Amino acid sequence: MKLFIALLLMLSPFACADYVYLGAWSHHWEGQPDKTKKDYNQTHNLIAYERKGYMVGHFTNSFNESTFIATKNFELEKGDFSFFFAAGATHGYTNCENQKKDAGTDKKICPYYQGGVAYTKFKIQPAIAFNQTVALLTFRIKI
Repeated sequence: MKLFIALLLMLSPFACADYVYLGAWSHHWEGQPDKTKKDYNQTHNLIAYERKGYMVGHFTNSFNESTFIATKNFELEKGDFSFFFAAGATHGYTNCENQKKDAGTDKKICPYYQGGVAYTKFKIQPAIAFNQTVALLTFRIKI
């Protein structure tokens, strides 16, 4: 129910958002994430809201843990493409170094960064993002 209300608020004319992000799928550069021999989660259920270059959101991280994110996004538009860099923080990982799970149970605030490109010709815009361990596909909706 909370997700439904949040979506309605984001899509309302009073929100005046730049983008809503829905969904994220990943491919990790390295193999198994920790000593449990379990594979990474690669479907992240991202829902985020961006306004004037500031984004806040929630996703399920690679260890199936609930994670919140806040970033400042920088973009350079060239034709139908937007090249971007995002820097900020997450809360939901138990270890910030390499974001491994085997460091304890307390969730920490960790630095976050990624770069990528979005195809901006349409209202629904696919975007591919990269950081040191993963490639992500997501979709953002221009409002």
